[in-house]
Amino acid sequence: MGTEKPFVGRLRISSELRLRQENYGRPELGAERRLSDQRLVTGVAYAMRPWLFLSASVPVVRRTLQYPNLAQDEVMHMGDADATAKFFLWQDRAFRPKHLAGATVGLTAPTAVRQRHPDGNWMDIDVQPGFGAWVPSAGLWYSHFRFPWSLHVSSTVHVPTPGWSGLHAGVSWLNTVSAQYQPTTWLGAGLSADARTGQRDTYSGVVDPNSGGTIVYLSPSVLISPWTDVIVHATVRVPVVDALFGVHDEGTIFVGGLTFDL
Repeated sequence: MGTEKPFVGRLRISSELRLRQENYGRPELGAERRLSDQRLVTGVAYAMRPWLFLSASVPVVRRTLQYPNLAQDEVMHMGDADATAKFFLWQDRAFRPKHLAGATVGLTAPTAVRQRHPDGNWMDIDVQPGFGAWVPSAGLWYSHFRFPWSLHVSSTVHVPTPGWSGLHAGVSWLNTVSAQYQPTTWLGAGLSADARTGQRDTYSGVVDPNSGGTIVYLSPSVLISPWTDVIVHATVRVPVVDALFGVHDEGTIFVGGLTFDL
């Protein structure tokens, strides 16, 4: 549900709320920082060709950063926009294919505006709505459909350029394996394993010891289609493998959204 090959000319509009928290400590500070990240992501996608599906999205980001002395900074602003081209390169048959495979190419653009304190100084990079870098990405994907089941596998690499405050985020590799069961036309349930492996970040050439590593989320989801071409979904991403470097903990992520096909 929501993952099948779209018809040419199909326009998809989506809105998604994402909530997450992250705690980390830096040895030079000797204490913990707490980051709360809430974002509302609005997206649009269009099936331009039988083999090409284009999508773009932009988030409104609210971030709160608590410092070791319990002082806080908060920012609410537009974040970095994202565009992706999904290519359908192979299918086992022309009508109702059971096997699909292809590639994706994407780019995250530094559209967020860097925020300042009232005194004119730049706010901390960790509370900014973006980090001032271009992030090209490329990946491969495969889908299998055997009603009422479907299986989806993807692997994507992200390669950031240098950004604000001397930050150069490390290259990251995202892998997902997800299965979905759809017992009726209006209800679906899914379960996915999402793994992210990343290099350590650097600040002006100095390695950040509390960045990079590997984390794996187990993500159950529910999808409901109350009307034709409308899907409501909710997902909880629970970290089950935490091999992140340094003092760096990522919490459970909550995602909910709505998709319209026109």
